[in-house]
Amino acid sequence: MARRKSRHTRKLSPAQVRAIFTSRDSAVEVAKKFKVSQNLVYLIWSRRVHAAITKAIRKPRRTRTVKRMSGQVRSSIDIDKLADAIVKRLIARLRRG
Repeated sequence: MARRKSRHTRKLSPAQVRAIFTSRDSAVEVAKKFKVSQNLVYLIWSRRVHAAITKAIRKPRRTRTVKRMSGQVRSSIDIDKLADAIVKRLIARLRRG
């Protein structure tokens, strides 16, 4: 059986691996910057690949960012008013039926 050639021939340098590991940007941004997959970024962050390079580096604290809906306005809902409207409709249906 012939061996398949790998499609991925590009290799990351140790400096690039360290930069990916210490980056606080999102995985999407890091992947685009280094032209690698998001999965590879997650594997480097979890030290499943390139562990020899990242073992001496302290893991940075990454915080999740909330995506904001641009151009959309949040509406506040008056829960009491909504509950009253639902109860009124329910009572009206029960009286009809």
